[in-house]
Amino acid sequence: MIRADVSDHADGLRLVVHSYLPGQLANGTLPNASQKPVASSQRAVTADELRRGVVVDMVQPASNGEHAAKPMVMAWVERGRPNLDYDARLARPLPGVPRGCARSRGSNADLSASVLLQAS
Repeated sequence: MIRADVSDHADGLRLVVHSYLPGQLANGTLPNASQKPVASSQRAVTADELRRGVVVDMVQPASNGEHAAKPMVMAWVERGRPNLDYDARLARPLPGVPRGCARSRGSNADLSASVLLQAS
């Protein structure tokens, strides 16, 4: 579940969610260009939806035999709309956008985390 208290934006909002293997991304840090998420998602959201909480389903492929690993989930919201030509896997949050990280409570097969987005 991803939650944020953001002001309304007439031009829409895009929610981007990444997941990283343990050790790939420390809690609260930003990924650098060489750190690629193992799964990603993007979708259009409204400020009201974010205040209530948005559930995002992602396919988390197993990697390097780490079936029991608890991935780090990173999410942020920015102005704009999802675009099929826009690869969410390559996206990085801009300074100041509401973002958050959380360690998954499940394994790769059952990725579950609650992320609160806050302005950075």
